[in-house]
Amino acid sequence: MPDERETGMAQAAPNSSTIRFDCFEVDAGTGDLRQNGVTVRLQPQPLHLLLALLRQPGRVVSREELRRSLWPEETFVDFDDGLHQAAAKLREALGDSAQSPRYIGTVPRRGYRFIAQVTTADELSAPRRFSKRILWFATAAGVLVLVAVSAVVFHIRRTSALTERDFILLADFTNTTGDPVFDATLKQAVAVQLGQSPYLSILSERRVQETLAYMERPTEERVTGAVAAEVCQRCGVKAMLRGEIARLGGRYVIGLEAVNCVTGGPLAHVQETADSKEKVLEAISKASSGLRRNLGESVRSVQRYDVPLQEASTSSLEALKAYSLGRVQVNRGAQAEAITHFLRAVELDSSFASAYVELSLAYGNLLRDDEANKYATKAFELRQRVSERERLDIESRYTTNATRDFLKTVETLQQWVRTYPRDPAPRRRLAFRYQNLGQFEKALAEGREAIRLDPTHPGNYWALTLANLALNRSAEAKAAAEDAVEHKHDNWLTHFLLYEAAFVLGDADTMRRQVEWAKGQPEEHALVAAQAASAAFFGRLAEARSIYRRAIELAARNDDNEHAAVYTAGQALIEASFGNHRQARELAAKALAIDRARRVLVVAALTLARTGDRAQAGALAEELRQRLPKDLPVNAILLPAIRAEIGISRGQPARALDHLQAALPYEFVIELGYERNLTAVEARARALLAAGDGAGAAREFQKILDHRGLVPNHPAYALAHLGLARALLLAGDTAKSRKAYEDFLALWKEADPDIPVLRQARSEYGKLK
Repeated sequence: MPDERETGMAQAAPNSSTIRFDCFEVDAGTGDLRQNGVTVRLQPQPLHLLLALLRQPGRVVSREELRRSLWPEETFVDFDDGLHQAAAKLREALGDSAQSPRYIGTVPRRGYRFIAQVTTADELSAPRRFSKRILWFATAAGVLVLVAVSAVVFHIRRTSALTERDFILLADFTNTTGDPVFDATLKQAVAVQLGQSPYLSILSERRVQETLAYMERPTEERVTGAVAAEVCQRCGVKAMLRGEIARLGGRYVIGLEAVNCVTGGPLAHVQETADSKEKVLEAISKASSGLRRNLGESVRSVQRYDVPLQEASTSSLEALKAYSLGRVQVNRGAQAEAITHFLRAVELDSSFASAYVELSLAYGNLLRDDEANKYATKAFELRQRVSERERLDIESRYTTNATRDFLKTVETLQQWVRTYPRDPAPRRRLAFRYQNLGQFEKALAEGREAIRLDPTHPGNYWALTLANLALNRSAEAKAAAEDAVEHKHDNWLTHFLLYEAAFVLGDADTMRRQVEWAKGQPEEHALVAAQAASAAFFGRLAEARSIYRRAIELAARNDDNEHAAVYTAGQALIEASFGNHRQARELAAKALAIDRARRVLVVAALTLARTGDRAQAGALAEELRQRLPKDLPVNAILLPAIRAEIGISRGQPARALDHLQAALPYEFVIELGYERNLTAVEARARALLAAGDGAGAAREFQKILDHRGLVPNHPAYALAHLGLARALLLAGDTAKSRKAYEDFLALWKEADPDIPVLRQARSEYGKLK
C-alpha cells in the first residue's frame, strides 16, 4: 500500500497522472520514473521531491512547503540535511547538475523549482500541419507573391520564440521534386547550418532513434507528421522544424517552418528560391540564417557564426548525400559501412572537411590509428573554410589523433564548451582526454555531464566506464557499460569495456556473455584478445598463446594488419615479462613485419629493451621520436620508459632513473588501446629494484596495485605482486614480503609450471619459509 505522503503527492500532481519532461516520464499514481521507457531507480524522498516540484513547474516551492509535504516535523529533525540529500540524489538520477541545472533549479535560502518544460498526457496533441503547403497553389509567376504573403501571415500569427534552453526536432524534408538526391541531404544541410548557432540546439539523431525504438517503430522511419509530434512530446522538445522542397519549372522553392510542438502554432517561417539545382544549397543556407533570426537569435550571433553552407560543408549535393548516408550508418554503430560513404563523399569533393573529420572518427573508433591520423590531418589542412563549431572539432581531433598533444586538445575543448555550452561532444571528449592525462575525477565529472546533455551517445557511457575503472569503482563502471547496452549501444567497445569491468569483479558469467555477443562480429578479435590477456593474467601461458593466435587470425581475416600486429606485439611483451626472451624477440620481429603502427613500435621497443636487444630498441625509440615529435604519451612517458628499460638491461639503473625523471608529472597519462598499462611506473619500479632501493621500488609497485582499474586484465598487475614481494624483501620487511609472494602465487595457482618467472618466484618464496 502506498505511503500516505506519496498518495498525497500523486493527488497534487497535474491533472493527468502521467507527467513528461524531456525524455523522462513520471506516473504520479504509481511513483514510477522512466527515461525513454527504462525505469530509473529512485528512493522515496527524492521521488516525493520530484512530484512536489512537478506539481508547480516554474514556481519556487519553498523549503517550508517541502518540509510540510515531505517531512512532518514530528518525524524528521535534520530537515536541511535531508532536503539537500534528496535534491542531490534526484539530480543524480536525472543526470542534472546544481551548477548548470536543466531540471532542478536552486533558489538560495528559499527553495527549489522545476525549470524544464512539463507536459501531461492530456496535453499531448499533434502539431497542426502546414496551413497551406507552400507549393500546392504556387506557380512560377506567383512565387514572390507567396513569399511576401507568408512573411506577413507569419508576422501576425507568430507565437513565442525559443529560449537558449529549448531544443529543436529536425523533421525529415518533404521532397516533391522527384529527385532522390534531395532525400536526407537537405535535412543534413539544415543541421549543419543550425549547428553553427550557440543559441539553438538540435535534438540528436541518436536520441530520435532511441525514442522511435521506445515507440516500437523502426529506427530508420522518416520522422514526419504525427510521428514527429510524438517524438517531440516524448522528449520534451518545444519546437519542430519542417522543410519542403518543390520544383516550379526550372526553379526550386524551399520552405522552412518551425512550429510549437504542443500547440502546433507557428514560431518562424522562411522561404527561398533557387534558380537551379546547383543553387539549392545556397538557398538552404540563406533560409537557415533567416530562420535563426526569426527564432530569436541575435543578429550579432547570426553574423558571427554563419559560414555559408558551401564553405561549412560542400557545394556538391551528391557529396552531401554520401555524407548523410554515412552519418546514418554512424548512428547505427556501423563504422565500416559509414567509412564507405565518407570515402565516396571526399571522392566527390576533395575539400569536404567534415567528411574527413568523420573518417578520422570512424577509423579511430576501430582503433586504426594511422588512418585516423591521416584523415584528421587532412581535415586540419582545410580548417580555414569551415564553421566555428567545425573548426573546434577539427582542431581538437587533430591534436588528439595526429599530434597527440592532449594539453592543447583540452584547451580547444574548453573553448568549445564556452562557445557551445549545451553541446555534449566537447564534454565527452574532455572526459576521454582527462582520462588520458590521469585526471580521473575530472573525467568522471565530464562523463556525467555528457550523459546529462545527451543520454543516447555511446561514447558518453564509454567515458564514464573508463573513468570509474580508473578510480577503482568497478561496480559503477560495469553499471555504466550496462546502461550503454540498455540504450541499445551494442557496439564492440561497449562489450569490451563491460568485459574488463566484469573481469575486475570476478564476474565470469558477464565476461562469457560479452565473448558470445562478439562471435561473428567484425571486431570479434577484440574480445578474443581480451580473453588471451585474461589467461596470461593468471599465468596460463599456453592457453593465452592459443587464444592470441585466434585473435590474430580473426584480425588478419578482416584485412586489419594493425590489430594483428598489436596483438602479436602484446604477446611478445608478455613473453618478455614472463622470462621467455627468445620467444619474445621472435614475436616482436613478427609484429614489426606485419605493421609498424605507433602502438606496435612502442610495445616492440619495450619488449626488445627488456630482452637485451638494446640496439634495435634504441632504433625503434628514435623512429618514434622522429615520427611523433608532439605526441605527449610517447615523448613524456613511453620513450623515457623504453630508454629506462635499455638502461636496466645495461646494468645502469641510475641512468634509467634519470630518463624517468621527465615522466614524473605524467606517470598516470595512459593509453586507451590494448597496451593500456602504467608503463613508466613499472619501469621506475624495476629500476629502483635493480638499484637496490627496496623501499622505493615497493612504493612504485604498490602504485600499480592501487590502480587496478588501469590494468584490469593485464599481466602487469599480477606481476606487480611479485615485484612488491622482492622489493619488500630487499627493504628487510620479511613478513610483508612473504604475504606479497603468497598473493602472487595464489593468483598463479593454475599457472603453467614451466614459466621462468614462476619458477624463480617459488624458489625465492621457499627460502623465506
